[in-house]
Amino acid sequence: MVKSDLEAPIQVVTCLNEKELIQVLHVDDEACFLKTAKEYLKMEGPFEVDTALSVDEALNKMEGKEYDAVVSDYKMPGKDGLEFLKQLRQKDNEIPFIIFTGKGREEVAIKALNHGADQYLNKTGDTKTVHCKLAHAIRKAVDRRSAQIESFKKEAKLNAILESSPEAITVIDLDGNVIECNQTAVDLYCGQSKEDLVGKNALGLIAEKDRNKAIQNLKKTIKQGSVKTVEYSFVPKDGREFLGEMSASVVRSPSGKSDWLVTITRDITDRKKAEAKLRRLATIVTDSNDAITVVDLDGKITAWNKGAEDTYGYSKEEALGMDILKIVPEDKKQETLDVIGKIKMHETVGVFETKRLAKDGRILDVSLTITKLVEDKGNVVALATTERDITEKKQLEEKVRFSEKFTILGQLASSVAHEIRNPLGVIKNSIYFLNIRLKEHADKKIVKHLKIMENNINSADHIISDLLDLARNKVGTLELTDLNGILEHAFASISIPENIKVITKLEKIPKMLLDLEQIQRVFLNIIQNAVAAMPKGGMLTVGISRSGDSVEIRFKDSGVGIPEENMHKIFTPLFTTKPKGLGLGLAICKQIVEGHHGDIMVKSKAGEGTLCIVKLPTL
Repeated sequence: MVKSDLEAPIQVVTCLNEKELIQVLHVDDEACFLKTAKEYLKMEGPFEVDTALSVDEALNKMEGKEYDAVVSDYKMPGKDGLEFLKQLRQKDNEIPFIIFTGKGREEVAIKALNHGADQYLNKTGDTKTVHCKLAHAIRKAVDRRSAQIESFKKEAKLNAILESSPEAITVIDLDGNVIECNQTAVDLYCGQSKEDLVGKNALGLIAEKDRNKAIQNLKKTIKQGSVKTVEYSFVPKDGREFLGEMSASVVRSPSGKSDWLVTITRDITDRKKAEAKLRRLATIVTDSNDAITVVDLDGKITAWNKGAEDTYGYSKEEALGMDILKIVPEDKKQETLDVIGKIKMHETVGVFETKRLAKDGRILDVSLTITKLVEDKGNVVALATTERDITEKKQLEEKVRFSEKFTILGQLASSVAHEIRNPLGVIKNSIYFLNIRLKEHADKKIVKHLKIMENNINSADHIISDLLDLARNKVGTLELTDLNGILEHAFASISIPENIKVITKLEKIPKMLLDLEQIQRVFLNIIQNAVAAMPKGGMLTVGISRSGDSVEIRFKDSGVGIPEENMHKIFTPLFTTKPKGLGLGLAICKQIVEGHHGDIMVKSKAGEGTLCIVKLPTL
């Protein structure tokens, strides 16, 4: 005999969400019974009950509304409860269905359960007890269906993840038999469908030479929970051999028992060939004087030769895995990313000159050659760069250009100085004669204009002298000179506005071999530029200090600064932003300082002032 649920002990089953009403459709041909059952169910829990007197009425109601459960009498006019249940299940409607009848027989109960009924309850007996059990059965059936739906959703989500993965994923039991796999695994192992893999032992896919290792790793995985990136040779269905990289993890039951394993495999044959090619390339270029690097498509450095160590200052250990942008100045980073993008798109990038950043902060000029590295199928896997440090070459070229400009200016100055100075001398002598003759009787306006003419003649003569100085490009007489004294004399010979505060920090320096007049001219020009940059006042800080085998003279003003676009032109002869300037001052300063085997540099930003540093050798 089938044990009736009326005789089973009642268990407390909690609905998935007590706050939500459980929508119940109750079908019975007795209207009074439907009314009574509806009232009792409302008292037993959060039930919303609709009623129908026949199967056809119930089906109509189900077309217009969704229900969580159906409670149906067995024996009714027209279609009975079993026919109702069968019709629903044939339409793949899995709604929880409870047969609730007073005319139960064992064979009917068996049929109901075989057709997919969730419960078979007898409605005879104590009314309260019967409906309490009905409420319990509805709750239990709805909870079970909710759990099934959630399980289906999770399974669908897992299947979506499984099938969307580009890696070959297999699920195997503890003996290595394949339980499930995705299409990528089917393609990797040359099967036509999942049936070609499911049920087969995964160890049979591994080459004989690696099979013992695979067996040991299977035991290891079960014992410790996972293994990562183990390499095996695989022999798929078509007989070809490929190298794969596999990771595996154990899936455990709630009790902690190992149930099955999930493996992820990728074909690394092409990658290994590319790596071997890169190693051969690295062997060839290790001792090259040029910086040779290999960078993957994510911008990570994977090879770094001795030339790169010497050029950039990073050891091989420091550089490997480092982002290539770390050796790229900020203003060249986008250029580098664009080049990598072009290489990915199989575009050709020719030799070009760019900037690089050394570990010690130096900006280097480099000539860059890029070669794309491809695997057998033609896909780009990395790029190799050859970077030649051309900083000294660029500096030499700049000096040559600078010298050529001076030569042209010198030739111009030499050819016109005589022609210009002669008439200027005549004019100057005439002014002198007129001043003597008109000394006592001249009109004030005439005297004023004669003075203006004399000043402008002197200014023109000064410009000619500057041009001739550029042309001569010679250091005068070198004498042991007190550098601090030259600076103090320079300040004494120039008028500093009251709204500019001057701070001097002068370290005691031994006497140096210098051309006093030329170095003083350098200081005067820099100080005058600083004063001109602070029309509204400010601060000028001047310091002299030892720096190794050199002396540094630093001039820092709080003026308007120099726009970035003008920085590379400030030492160019005839470049000026001043309305009355000729643009020879800094060019002459650079020539004088370099004539003393020193160096001059300027650092500035618009609105942040300017720092000018003069370095002179102590010997």
